[in-house]
Amino acid sequence: MCIDNDDGSCFYLLHDNFEVYGGHKSDFGGHDKYTYNSINAYSKVYDDGVCCSIYQPPNFVPNYVDGYYNNTCIQSPAAVYLRHEGCDPSTPNPSILSKTFDNRVYNANSMATIACGNKILTEADWQALGFDLGTTAHPLPTDAQVISWAKSLLGIPL
Repeated sequence: MCIDNDDGSCFYLLHDNFEVYGGHKSDFGGHDKYTYNSINAYSKVYDDGVCCSIYQPPNFVPNYVDGYYNNTCIQSPAAVYLRHEGCDPSTPNPSILSKTFDNRVYNANSMATIACGNKILTEADWQALGFDLGTTAHPLPTDAQVISWAKSLLGIPL
């Protein structure tokens, strides 16, 4: 499972980690937790494949949000990459949505999808709304490639 620091926890900087079955999870009033420059291999936030799952209710305090950026997320199986519970798909409110950008998503479909409330959007549709800019989707890497990325991230000689 991913690093689990929710239940009201806040102000964490989670970075430069290699997490097998990891990801970013935040709910129960947690906020201002940032995951960046990390690798989430075979991500699992509640459900297999989810890279980042945030629950901020629509009446949450504006601008107390999490961040998930410049990460590599490998999904197996393919699932929504980003889940924003509490998001209103008709008018997504950036002041209560996590700050996400420049992520690399790898899965069998070479697609990244976002759950905004009960609606699933493609990465292109989400980016057209001004969110998650710079995030890209790719085919699954080989295990050797994942290990190479992990060694590079952790400073282990190749």
